[in-house]
Amino acid sequence: MSSVVSVLIVIAVIAFLGVYLWWQSEAKKTHGTVVPLNQQAVADLVRGSFNGVLWKDVPGPGHINKKRRALRGEGATVSVDIEPAAQGGTEVSTWMSAWRSRYGFASFGGAAYRQKKRLLKRVDEALQEVPTNIVSVPSSPAGASTGPTGTVQPQGLRPVGGVPMRQSSAQGTEGNQRVQIADPGLHENDDRQLLYTFLSTWPLAAIFYGPLPAEDLLDQVLHAASAFRRSEPFGISFMHMSEPGMVWAMTENSRGAAILMFMEESKDSTLFLSHVLKPLESGMKAPVRHTMAGNGAVEREVAEYLDRFDVVEPWELPAMKDLRPADATTLPLSLRRSLSNWDHLSNQLYTRTLRDKDGDDVAVTLSPETASILCLGYVIGKSDDGDLSEIRWLEARTGYQLSWGEGAVLASRLLPVSSDVQSVDRDAQELVDVVAVALAEGPNANGTGGLTAAAGIAIPSNSQPQEGEAFDLDAVIRASKDDNFDPGQASAEHLKTIDSLVQIMNPIYESDESEALKPSIPHIVASCQQLVREDPRLIRFVQDINGMATRGALGDWAHDTRGGTLGEQGWSQLGEKLVAAFPGVDLVREDE
Repeated sequence: MSSVVSVLIVIAVIAFLGVYLWWQSEAKKTHGTVVPLNQQAVADLVRGSFNGVLWKDVPGPGHINKKRRALRGEGATVSVDIEPAAQGGTEVSTWMSAWRSRYGFASFGGAAYRQKKRLLKRVDEALQEVPTNIVSVPSSPAGASTGPTGTVQPQGLRPVGGVPMRQSSAQGTEGNQRVQIADPGLHENDDRQLLYTFLSTWPLAAIFYGPLPAEDLLDQVLHAASAFRRSEPFGISFMHMSEPGMVWAMTENSRGAAILMFMEESKDSTLFLSHVLKPLESGMKAPVRHTMAGNGAVEREVAEYLDRFDVVEPWELPAMKDLRPADATTLPLSLRRSLSNWDHLSNQLYTRTLRDKDGDDVAVTLSPETASILCLGYVIGKSDDGDLSEIRWLEARTGYQLSWGEGAVLASRLLPVSSDVQSVDRDAQELVDVVAVALAEGPNANGTGGLTAAAGIAIPSNSQPQEGEAFDLDAVIRASKDDNFDPGQASAEHLKTIDSLVQIMNPIYESDESEALKPSIPHIVASCQQLVREDPRLIRFVQDINGMATRGALGDWAHDTRGGTLGEQGWSQLGEKLVAAFPGVDLVREDE
């Protein structure tokens, strides 16, 4: 009798093990179905099948990943993918994606199998009573109306770890196919190339995007998730949050703006979910949408927001302006937005091809010189040794600065940082025209100091014209003693030039940047000369500038943080240049 019982026990054990192994095998398989529901409705059904405290959200390979609670964390994980089906509706598939093995058996494999059956049964039962307001509408035939009728878009549907979910639309799935973002092919240190590297290599990134300006998007982000206010500048154009451990950046193009978030793999993902993703999902308002990306694969719509984009430093925007690094030099965002007829070459460098008055096409560049000054420049020739002594006269003739580097001779002019695109375009054209005319009209003697003309322009080499020869010195001297003249009476054109000079000089003066002043000196002096040529009474304004330079050089009332005089060398050079530019004129006013 005992032998019979033993045999029955063995048979029962074998049967149980066989059933368990079968459960385990079935749990590992991927089972799925296609249902005429949109993704949000399916996600609600799936999450509802996991009701209770036995299953918890975990990162994983699916859109939804739930792990069975167990001692020592040995519970199995069930993953669920929710995708738009090619024929319309939504495809849902589920499988056991992770488990602990003991003696060849998956821990809680049976629980995973039963949960899979419960999940699919829940979906099947829901099909018996499909509410018409959540039925996904397939693609409309050609010529038919494409407007959605009673559909609910999958707002708020987001994965907990794992592969991103594709959003469906009333127009079908064609517009939401996943594509690889294009490699911009720029220098590795360019901020746009760095962002591409992040996107193409990071396993999981969250993206919020919409047809609105970057400042409006950032305002929504800061309102929805206060954790972003703890961010700090990181590298060129990125921001970093130590908790929950995330790097993020913003982009903008003609379509709108996007914010991209990359979670550090070594950090706790639950903090990322609770402090970043969930607050943003619930707090962001239309028209902002969100998605997940992995290894450079994004929805086609998102790819349009990342096409020909500009990286926007968040500290450029009003909400985070207090985080601007002290040494940051950038072209203003308002200007970059309007430079549509300029090519964006690299970080803060734009270029445009213009035709000068000599009929030659030349490439002009625009870049930041300092935090308060922009620089326009173009190559006028080449020099092997950098000796520009025989063409220095060109600086006095045009008011533009000459410089040499890497064998090229550059003519440049400085602009206030407040310049708009219209003034930049006008000043760039004026730069190439004035230099072309000066070079063409100058003496055409042999011996140009080793300089080879660019664009076929002859390089003059005669001596510099006498400074001040174009001034009516008597009129200038009389004007300098006219105490009744108010600079506010100057013409509108003169006032514009004065305003340009003030915008260049005031930030330098207030920040004690002596070195920042030096590149501006030729432009300041040339503008002063032009003012006085057109109206000798404006020598009063030049006297004011000279007084500023003198006070800066002497340092009798202003000192820098090191206790030395304010910008001694730069301001002294400006004063010397002004005095030389107006021979015989007393530039020191009695009231100074």
